Amino acid sequence: MSWEQFIYFAMAAILLWAIGAWAAWKEKTGLAYTATIVGLVVFFSFILSMWISMERPPLRTMGETRLWYSFFLPLAGIIVYSRWKYKWILTFSTILALVFICVNLFKPEIHDKTLMPALQSPWFAPHVIVYMFAYAVLGAATVMAVYLLFIKKKTTESTHQPIADEESDITDNLVIISSM
Repeated sequence: MSWEQFIYFAMAAILLWAIGAWAAWKEKTGLAYTATIVGLVVFFSFILSMWISMERPPLRTMGETRLWYSFFLPLAGIIVYSRWKYKWILTFSTILALVFICVNLFKPEIHDKTLMPALQSPWFAPHVIVYMFAYAVLGAATVMAVYLLFIKKKTTESTHQPIADEESDITDNLVIISSM
């Protein structure tokens, strides 16, 4: 397997992840799980095929590391979705994965750019994905908190209704997710 076949696997995986994200918004939980997991299987099959053809784990170059980023983001998204049922998380993780896939597609020179030995650890890609995902979710919590403090507060003051506990709980849960 080589980088020439990557576009086919990437397109299939992104399409399946997008279907999963759409299904989550439409509250079709079974389809959301199925499409996202099948997309993960398709994407991992490329990683595994590349691993077998290179006879080493794909972790030496920047492009290979971005493969893992693109894989772990939807995986983290489906885990969070299964726990808290946030409809938007699959869309969010799919868009982030798409960014890394596009970098791999549009900058093929990074496929040969070898990482320094310290960054070739098998723990490097999961580590980076976890903290990037945590920062992104913490950013989403910040956006939600700003919305509740400045926008929602004005509408609730004019109607004399308090902010719903569910909305505050979303912000709390996002902070908890980002700190795990």
